[in-house]
Amino acid sequence: MRTRLQQHFLLSTLLAVACSPAVALAQTGWMACPVPATDKTNGVQRPGNLSPQAVYIEADTALFRSQGISTMSGNVHISQENNKLTADQASYEQPAGIVTASGGVNFSSNDMQVRSRELRYNLPQNTGEMQEAEYDLSQANGQGFSKRVVQESPDLTRLEDSTYTTCPVDKPDWSLNASTIYLDHRKERGSARNATLKIRNVPIGYLPYFSFPLTDARKSGFLWPVMSTNERSGLQLSLPYYWNLAPNYDLTLTPSLLTNRGLQLGTEFRYLTDKHRGEAAYVLLPNDSESDKDNRYYFNVKNDTRFDPKSSLQLKAEGVSDDQYFVDLGNSLEATSVVNLERRLEYRTSGQYWSFSTLLQDYQVLDGGIAPTPVYHNYWCATIRHKPTMA
Repeated sequence: MRTRLQQHFLLSTLLAVACSPAVALAQTGWMACPVPATDKTNGVQRPGNLSPQAVYIEADTALFRSQGISTMSGNVHISQENNKLTADQASYEQPAGIVTASGGVNFSSNDMQVRSRELRYNLPQNTGEMQEAEYDLSQANGQGFSKRVVQESPDLTRLEDSTYTTCPVDKPDWSLNASTIYLDHRKERGSARNATLKIRNVPIGYLPYFSFPLTDARKSGFLWPVMSTNERSGLQLSLPYYWNLAPNYDLTLTPSLLTNRGLQLGTEFRYLTDKHRGEAAYVLLPNDSESDKDNRYYFNVKNDTRFDPKSSLQLKAEGVSDDQYFVDLGNSLEATSVVNLERRLEYRTSGQYWSFSTLLQDYQVLDGGIAPTPVYHNYWCATIRHKPTMA
């Protein structure tokens, strides 16, 4: 009577010969059936000296055939390359390399992990489908439930009657319910069709088409819409669009509809070079329906320049078109309570025994509409310090 370990090794050896004869037969001492070293990964035991292309199977009981369908039951483990499967029952068809499994099915690959009721998968082609599945995406930290998961190719997954969220699935802050979701793992992009967006399980909108990234890599496209409301501006709807212009700079345009005031456009530009880094933001409301003021704007510029390790130039400039800008258009108590905005230009440098800094500073004072125009205060100073020499 062979032990279970000997049965497992004999079964894995026969499958290796059937799937990759040239590789399997090159292993030295394979006919002696030594106790193999194992690499335990995700609960699947696999001989450490086995070729990644070979299919490895172990189970409590198995009926193996070199041609046709082999059946396994009880703690079934099947692995090949980066594909790993565990199930209560499974079968393996030779020479097609097709696996079917049922009962506590857990399947993982490079791109996703799936827990399903049943599975049918073609290992050589990396295609197949899973029924009644709960899935997790390795690339996007996204998860959800799907009535049917279809691996159309190694790079393309289709989810039917599916949910998708990046939150915990038991209490998602937001989720998508879509008739079809496509996951393009090569392009690192997902798309949903006939989708309903839910916030805290409350439907808030229908999207005939929706595209989203599967990784943290920067990509051009629309960002999540923003909705807010206040007494002065009414309902505010914003739809930001992000442009990934280059690896070291980008641009975000944010058109907004303020139901009481009109259309507003916000821009944000960010950059990063060897010597310079910073950002510039500008928001313009050209025609304010609730005010006699036109071309109401806000700007904020920040820049940090490093000429060398000891010399730097910092710029900060912030301003508004009128002193009631934040009172009328601010979306928070903090914004409406701003009383001054700073413009600041500072240069610093130093040598071995000295340091020098100069500062040009200006404030726009917001007095809540008492004065007809904003008030400005200007300051300038320079400082030279000598470092004491060491005795």
